[in-house]
Formats: sequence, structure tokens, C-alpha cells
Amino acid sequence: QGSLGLRVEAVESFSHSLQLHSEALDETDERVAESLYMLGGAHSALADWPAAAAALQRAVAIRVEVLGASDPRTCDAEAALRVAATALSSDRPFEASPEPRETPGTVGSPELPRDLRNPPPEPLHVQGGA
Repeated sequence: QGSLGLRVEAVESFSHSLQLHSEALDETDERVAESLYMLGGAHSALADWPAAAAALQRAVAIRVEVLGASDPRTCDAEAALRVAATALSSDRPFEASPEPRETPGTVGSPELPRDLRNPPPEPLHVQGGA
């Protein structure tokens, strides 16, 4: 099965997960937000920006209410929503890349700027009084 088929399968899987979570849990449960976030990511992978934005907007709303605006999961959902919103408002086609780029020497890890792949060492702590 090709990459496109796997992406379509992901949308179906996350849609089913969302349906199950929505039926069993309160609409503001973080697990519902996670399902929406994953569904939005799957739609983004297919460059289905309207569907991605709709799912991600709901995920952000739930996460802001339940986790707060500064929680990393909320920030991740907001960042994904900004990508979808940018793609929607763009004059040129904004397509998802066919495959994630890999850094040489790694398998399956997306390419990151050097400073994120190799964070600086922890600062030295001097013991004793000033």
C-alpha cells in the first residue's frame, strides 16, 4: 500500500477513534482533544486543509479549556492549526510533502535544525557561597 493509501487509512482510523471517544467521554475530555489533534494531522498529511483546520480548531478549544493555553499539548495543536490556516489562506497550492525528510544517519526522524538535534550541554553549577 502506498503512502497516500496509508494517509487515507490514518484519517479513517482517527475518525473512528474520535467517534468512540466522543460517545464514551465528555466532549471536553483531553482524549477527545487528542483524537481531534491526530485527525487534524492526518487531514494535513493529505493537504485537506479545511478538514484539518476544523478538527484542530476543536482540539485547541478543548485543550485551552482543560489544560490551559500554556500547556505544550495546547501549543502543539495551535501550531498545527496555524499551518492549516496558512495553507487555507494561501494563494498558491500548499501541499503536504510526500514523505518526511530524514536526517542522514537516522531512520524515521524528521530533519531538525542542528541546534535541536544536539541540544547544548547542561550548564555547570558552581557549589558554594558567593
